[in-house]
Formats: sequence, structure tokens, C-alpha cells
Amino acid sequence: MFVFFTLLQLAVTSVFADVKFQACDSRSLYTLRAVKITGCNGIVPCIVTKGQNVSVTMDFHADYLFQNLDQDVRMQINGVLSNVTVTPDPCVRGENCTVVQLSTYDAMNSLTAMLTVPENIPTGMRGTLNWRTENAEGTVLLCYTVTVQSQEPSQKVMRDLFNLYEYDTEEELSSDYKESINPR
Repeated sequence: MFVFFTLLQLAVTSVFADVKFQACDSRSLYTLRAVKITGCNGIVPCIVTKGQNVSVTMDFHADYLFQNLDQDVRMQINGVLSNVTVTPDPCVRGENCTVVQLSTYDAMNSLTAMLTVPENIPTGMRGTLNWRTENAEGTVLLCYTVTVQSQEPSQKVMRDLFNLYEYDTEEELSSDYKESINPR
């Protein structure tokens, strides 16, 4: 039963949260409004786990949606530059494109992709996730950078378990526990 509730809590804590991003190209045709990365919880740096798949959603304003999108995603940590596998890539409308129109009133749209964190990056180091989306002609549509920090899968398990534990400093210690700390 404990395992079930632990897994349930882990699933609930792995929700999307807006992350802080830096636009990297003022010539982008789309205006990026929000970036959501599974498991980041809105903190800086965004902790990513080596070898894991991570869902990334970009909300953006676009007056016109292009049919074909090519995504160039790289991660640079401690001077090590790694290409990141992204699905779908390329994003071809009608086949595997996930651009969703959120609102016709303000031309808000959303694109969700799954990225696989490279395993060849250093562990425990900060770096950047650089994401660039272009149309078939090479025009930059979206471009941004997010600060990330890498971790091993075992570190993720420990971090998730640690975050589940609630510290209660107001609780009175039991007499058995007090005696085990200070035996007579």
C-alpha cells in the first residue's frame, strides 16, 4: 500500500510548471509566452535526468502557422555540447505535428515535444538547454535557452523521495525515541 501511495505522489509531483527562459533571437517570428517542462516545478536550474524522456510544451503567439517545423535542440553542460533527440522532429503538419491552437482571439498556440536527455553530459553540473525551431526555409520561429542541471537516475529517485518527506518540527518526540537518543 505504501508503494502505491508513494508512486501516486511521485506522479502528482511530476507536473508541468512554467520555467524561466531567455529568448535567444529577437528576430523570431513567434512570440514565446511560456515554456513548461515536466518535473522542473518552476525552479532554477531545471533539474534533468540523464537518459530520461522529458515533455516540453511551448505556448506562443503566432499570426501564421507554418506547415513544417524543424527543431534544433542542444544541451551544453560544463563545456560539453550534446545534440538532444526530440520527438516529433521534424514536425510535419498532418503527419506528426503537435501545434495546437489555444485561442483564435489572440492567436495563442502550443507545441509539445518529447526530448531525451543525453547520457554523455557531465553529472551535477549546470548548463543550458538551447531550443531553436525553424520553418522549412530556415526562418527562426522560436528560440530560447533554459538553465538546467544534470542528475543521474538514482539521484532523481532520492530527490523525489526526499521531497515526499514532510518535516514537522512542532511534533513532540515520543518517550521511546528520546530514550533511544539519550539512554540512561
